Amino acid sequence: MVSISKEFLFDLWKVVAIAVLVIVVLATVCAFIKNRKNKAPGKKTVYIISLVTIFLAAVSWITNLGATRMTAMLLMIPFLHIIIFFLFNLIIAPYADKSNPIKLLNILFCITFLLSYIFMPDKGAVGSRYFFFGLIHNDKLSYAANIVSLTLLFANTILFIWQIIISIILKIESRK
Repeated sequence: MVSISKEFLFDLWKVVAIAVLVIVVLATVCAFIKNRKNKAPGKKTVYIISLVTIFLAAVSWITNLGATRMTAMLLMIPFLHIIIFFLFNLIIAPYADKSNPIKLLNILFCITFLLSYIFMPDKGAVGSRYFFFGLIHNDKLSYAANIVSLTLLFANTILFIWQIIISIILKIESRK
């Protein structure tokens, strides 16, 4: 049986976290440089809201770090979720100025993304389950928070699909 040391897993996690950070920073810089000429305030607002959302979700993830989140990190789930979230917001940003429904859906998309991470409970080796930046330690509340988190994650997925559909419709209408 092959065993993997804890140091190797921690080093792997650091490399992946740095890679995600580099992707997000480079994509943000490229987006700001590209959109500097357009002077579209809606795009910049979407980028800033996306970055703040990712930052708060990362802080929530780190402060609630436990067995569940460590397992998810080994499977690269949060990193892929953040990259998909951010790249999608880069793609949808041009439509924020053109469509009020897209703007509203994008704000709700960011809110559901953030709250799903904040309410996602975790448990360490000792003690009760915890959530909300590690500040609330209560098993009964954490089960309710888990249901809220999963519901918000489902809503986030629905909003993701809905924005894609509206942006496709807008793209088709703009070609006519």
